[in-house]
Amino acid sequence: MEELFNKLKELMLLGDIGGDELVSRYRTFAATDEEKALEGLKRRIADDEKKPLPFRGGKLVRYAAASAAVLLLLSSLLILFRKPGSEKPSLSQDAKMAMEQSGRSGKQEAGLKVLTEEAVAEAVKTNAAKAEDFASARCIETEKTKEYWVTLDDGSVIHLNNDTYLIYPERTGSKTREVILDGEAYFVIAKNPGRPFVVHTRQGFITVYGTEFNVSTREPGDVAEVVLVEGSLSVTPNCGDERRIEPGQMATIGEGITVESVDVERYVAWNTGRFSFKDWPLGKVLDIICRWYGVNVIYDDESLSQPHISGNFDRYEDLSTTIESLSTVTGLHFDLMEDTLRISRP
Repeated sequence: MEELFNKLKELMLLGDIGGDELVSRYRTFAATDEEKALEGLKRRIADDEKKPLPFRGGKLVRYAAASAAVLLLLSSLLILFRKPGSEKPSLSQDAKMAMEQSGRSGKQEAGLKVLTEEAVAEAVKTNAAKAEDFASARCIETEKTKEYWVTLDDGSVIHLNNDTYLIYPERTGSKTREVILDGEAYFVIAKNPGRPFVVHTRQGFITVYGTEFNVSTREPGDVAEVVLVEGSLSVTPNCGDERRIEPGQMATIGEGITVESVDVERYVAWNTGRFSFKDWPLGKVLDIICRWYGVNVIYDDESLSQPHISGNFDRYEDLSTTIESLSTVTGLHFDLMEDTLRISRP
């Protein structure tokens, strides 16, 4: 990237490339976070301007004039790349703190790969998407005990839970912004009524106009659950009609759609670094917690998975601390042996 920056700047300032070419090459810097890339470029050019200017056959004046033009052009890049009407979302302070904790604990990690045309064709076929919307597609995938935050080119932020993959185009389209999801993710989407955001899943798709919501495609019965936290969205099953849901509602997508009111706290909680449960069966709680820590759970008696509990636990706490809390709440014995958690009566 250092070499690319120096070459880009030299060519532009000496008049060998124009503004359009600069915009094109800027994409390399902005692949992850265009705003940070923009600020970095502006800062580095400003620093370099303090150095003596080179004299190359009468080009000194043009170099100085072009330098000001570069800064002006870079100042407009964020507007150029963020399509008209986009409103960059802001993350909550709790979400930002979770990102920091995740990084410190070694949980924030994912694999990234460029998909071949064949891989894209298979993905869009499975998820009823269009291949042309995923040209130069990327796939980012988390392992069973990892998570990751992805920032798209329009400023939208997607938090991938463990054992999840997301397919997205290198650059979103001019009319829509589309991704493919398998697993669970929390979305904070940049508002742009003119360019809806579409999430494709095996069970159907979700159309969004700027909002916060959670999607999980790995629920029992091969259904997808969509929980709306803020804003407005609609869900459309593979075989069925579109249906809008309101904040505080969950749509379950299978052969059709069912909608019910839910407590969104559990879905907001994991996005901010917590496990939050209210009157849940112990078995369901441990399924989620043990998957996160990469351990299996067994019960001496299946009835031990039935007691309902409520609680709020730190996702980045050591497993032994979480187990101790659960043992206190339930009165049961939790015995962790390597990668297996055994539940028994005292």
